[in-house]
Amino acid sequence: MESASWRRSPGGNCRGGCRGPRRRSASLRAAEQLGVSYLNLADTKRPGDALEQESLLGAAIRVLVKSASLSPTYERQMILGEAYERAGRGDEAEATYRTAMASGQSAGHETATLSLARLLERAGKADEALSVLQKAFSGGLQAPSIRYEIGRLQFVKSDFSGVNDALSPIAGTLLAAQMAEARYMLSVAETVLRRTGWQARARAYADEAAQANSFSPRYSRQACLSHILAGGPDVKSGASLQRCPAGDTAERHLLRGMYFLKQAQLIDVSAYDRASQDYWRSILRLAQDAFQSGEAALKAHPEAKASPRFDDLGREIDLAVALAQGNLVVERCRRDASIETGSQTWKDLEAFFGQYGVLKCSAS
Repeated sequence: MESASWRRSPGGNCRGGCRGPRRRSASLRAAEQLGVSYLNLADTKRPGDALEQESLLGAAIRVLVKSASLSPTYERQMILGEAYERAGRGDEAEATYRTAMASGQSAGHETATLSLARLLERAGKADEALSVLQKAFSGGLQAPSIRYEIGRLQFVKSDFSGVNDALSPIAGTLLAAQMAEARYMLSVAETVLRRTGWQARARAYADEAAQANSFSPRYSRQACLSHILAGGPDVKSGASLQRCPAGDTAERHLLRGMYFLKQAQLIDVSAYDRASQDYWRSILRLAQDAFQSGEAALKAHPEAKASPRFDDLGREIDLAVALAQGNLVVERCRRDASIETGSQTWKDLEAFFGQYGVLKCSAS
């Protein structure tokens, strides 16, 4: 854990012969600063120095307990809570953070609320963590950081209405990683909820997340899927194909194959225009090539992740199965295979490809 922002650098003294309250105050500050020094020193120890780190954390706790018991300020409680947490003493850390929140010495107690919620989540108490955040929010603590954590925990619970309510008002106020993650979660929420105008919102959020962090497979996937779902002129012309990045991974080949299926679906094919038919078939070949390349990538790299989680579907996808199904969809469109509507095979295709609107073979 990084050093907390409220920690002070060691230093300061009481000049001129402190007496009474001034001497006591100086003594408390000195104890607090000594505790912080122990924590900072523990930060410098390598993982292999476990015994020495444990000794330093124990020393920090002893002086901080004394300081906080004599003058339990919000800041001292927060430093002590961190020390307990660092030492693996979760129950004591929880009690200390709750004391800080109840002290009334911080108008917002934002840091204590976030620290307590994170502690509870790490302890496997995500519902309790969410309750702490929601109670603080309803009590007037409506900082973006609180709303973000509420939205994130709602996302984990697949409460996508809650995600939208928590994050949409603050999507433009967050910075860096939280901004990208919030936009990703909002895009997924829009995809699941499918309220009026959802395609455009899902696509815009996903594009912003991918632009903020193009190295995230989740963000790239969501950007690709959101363009497939939205369809439109950019997909019909292939102008948005870069949203489904190339790369020799099974998942990327699957996504590009799905993009080509949607592109073929949007093409105006005429029984009297041979050129339109040839173009349509060429796009279907691109889709099949992508699916087959994905199958080859799986065989060449069996150690690669073969079942990524698609958050909008709420489940993992077996790439081997999905790629084989993609080939079947192409064969059906070319009338090389027949699938009875209502059959188990059709239901399986609907459960994945149907969710992204790529079972229809053409615009006509």
